[in-house]
Amino acid sequence: ETGARINEGAAGVASVAPPPEDGASVHVCVRVRPSTAPRAVSVEKGGKGVRVTLKGGQGSLAFPVHRVFPGDCGQGDLSDYMVKPAVRRVVEGVNAAILCYGQTGSGKTYTMEGPPVGPMGHCPEASRGLIVRTFEELFQRIHDIQLESMARGMDQSRAFEVHVCYLQIYNECIHDLLVGGRSDLRIYFDRLKNLKLTDASSVQVRSAEEAEAVRQQGATARIVAETNMNRVSSRSHSIFIVTVSQTEGGGRQRFAQLYLVSATI
Repeated sequence: ETGARINEGAAGVASVAPPPEDGASVHVCVRVRPSTAPRAVSVEKGGKGVRVTLKGGQGSLAFPVHRVFPGDCGQGDLSDYMVKPAVRRVVEGVNAAILCYGQTGSGKTYTMEGPPVGPMGHCPEASRGLIVRTFEELFQRIHDIQLESMARGMDQSRAFEVHVCYLQIYNECIHDLLVGGRSDLRIYFDRLKNLKLTDASSVQVRSAEEAEAVRQQGATARIVAETNMNRVSSRSHSIFIVTVSQTEGGGRQRFAQLYLVSATI
């Protein structure tokens, strides 16, 4: 929780109290979409805030955040800041989430999934989205951990299992994209007040390539509706859940989930 509040500034200008610095559980970032048109959004000095100019000369609003990624930042810059720390925490047994939130046409799908796959299934290296970069980072980290464990002896080995689940929320219904968009899933609280989801399918994957193939399969089942802003806009929220289970020497077990969310305003 950032505890942000509006402060009074100069006439026609408002600012928000800055978010907490390093150590915060939640980091808020802004990605500015590239544009050749005059901008209503500018990056504040130091790259930790944006200023939005209001229409009709009504002043501006300043919004401090942890990090601003201007239009010339690449997918790799976002991955270094978001994906690598999130994957590290999940492997340590701590839940994490990357949530991409914005209006239709703001670039959420490009950020999370990359551009549409071209001929022969090719996607430019630099354009790959955060989801596939998450798969690659996760399995590379698992590989490195297992090599280190083997070097220490079999009694210190760690076994990993990775399962994925792909959901969509559309018109307040939850759809399971891995079984053709099945829509009878239900959220409820159990007796211990834990949030539960009924019968969502889960698929075990053993490599980044397998995980991406599952994601692409699920993406074909997503409900897409045309809007005035973007003819191929998905008018739904997608949630890709990566579950990492590991068993260490001596039988100690860890379990954590990484949620990759694209949410439309």
